[in-house]
Amino acid sequence: DFGIEARLSVLKRSNASVEPDNGFQQGGIILRSITGKGENNFIFSLGTGGNSVPKYFLKITTAGKSKTRVNKTDSMSAWLRIEKRGNQIKVLKKPDEASSWIKVEEYALPWLNDDLEAGFSVMARFAGDGPKQKPDMKAIFSAIKTSGL
Repeated sequence: DFGIEARLSVLKRSNASVEPDNGFQQGGIILRSITGKGENNFIFSLGTGGNSVPKYFLKITTAGKSKTRVNKTDSMSAWLRIEKRGNQIKVLKKPDEASSWIKVEEYALPWLNDDLEAGFSVMARFAGDGPKQKPDMKAIFSAIKTSGL
């Protein structure tokens, strides 16, 4: 059982004073099974998803099949935290200026009892007119903490 948290800022690489524009450009925390069959992972990320509006993403992949939940937020800078206990994870967020964590969701996933890797994820993808666009983001992870629970 463990917790992992970090402060994350997602910025435009070519101009760090602004947020990235459209496309799917995200950074976040990933938990990944290294022993189960098929791809099994969970990603809690912050970034863009089809437009430049800031969003949180909760993506669960079990046996290679993915589902993503998306929620709008106010900023491309926030704290992200995942707490794992047994086969359950609790997902929490905290705006930069806030002092207390806000529970986003809880999940029970059978593969969470496997051997896991935890780390950071950065991804950029452009659908449709993608070949005309290029990734232009950077994800800054700071104040990284891990803990036993």
